[in-house]
Amino acid sequence: MFLDQGFTAAGAVSIAGSRIGGSLSLVGAELAKPTALLAGGVHVGGQLEWAPRSPVRGLVDLEQATVHRLDDDWSHRDDKGRPTAHWPPAGQLRLQGFTYDGFGGDHQAPWRQRLDWIRRSHTTATATTPAAFAAQPYEQLARAYRQAGQETEARQVAIARRNDLRAYGSLTRPRKIGNWLLDKTIRHGYQPPRAVGLLVAVYVAVLLVFWGAQHQDGVILPAKDTKTITPGPTALHCSPGYPCFYPAGYAVDVVVPIINLRQAENWHPSGYASWGWAYIAVGWVATGLGWAFTTLAVAGYTGLVRKD
Repeated sequence: MFLDQGFTAAGAVSIAGSRIGGSLSLVGAELAKPTALLAGGVHVGGQLEWAPRSPVRGLVDLEQATVHRLDDDWSHRDDKGRPTAHWPPAGQLRLQGFTYDGFGGDHQAPWRQRLDWIRRSHTTATATTPAAFAAQPYEQLARAYRQAGQETEARQVAIARRNDLRAYGSLTRPRKIGNWLLDKTIRHGYQPPRAVGLLVAVYVAVLLVFWGAQHQDGVILPAKDTKTITPGPTALHCSPGYPCFYPAGYAVDVVVPIINLRQAENWHPSGYASWGWAYIAVGWVATGLGWAFTTLAVAGYTGLVRKD
């Protein structure tokens, strides 16, 4: 079906529910507004060639449409110099249920521009009405990238889908906070090494803090009775019959919940020392962060967070 090369529509082009065995071409077409193209449920056995003559301002409905390949030309630039394929602006594009096997053409969009394309299908949010959000366009895009062997792009789209749920979806505040935390830590399960890196950062910080505490009199004290041990052990000097204090091992006990080097069983910061309460607080916070980052790392590596 050729609606191209000088084709000009005075009103809406409606081919909803049609079956086209070959291709559908809109190369050089001029489409109308407020409704440009109604192609919901259309089945195109070949490719959809999308390259209108000028930017489309009217509604383009591709919901539940199926094409073998999407060939859109991203060589054009908008008035701000950004690449565009003359797709309609935000709120005027309907992509829910739109499926395709891949992309074609000489001027294809990178994954970032494809995400901008999908985001145009979100209804503009107002103070009282949340933006409409559908996961299917993201899942379809990730599937197309994955089928083409572009795993990095598919992963980025999957991450963006979860972040856009926070931006455009109707999540409650606690779920938004949880979504944000998963994004900043392990990228929703797609980058679990980030949690390991955060765990290492906390460990290094705790190590430095308690290395400094070791060199202050009366801050780090034995946690067990040492009255019968002579001379009495201190954080800087070992005594026979009592474990020595090692800041590196103490930091492991505080930060990494699955490892026990028994340093925290034998030594603790004194709340009576100068700034002793601060060292106690550092230990509590570090333990909480250690549990959190360890749990996130395990969840990410085992796929408990990521659902594809």
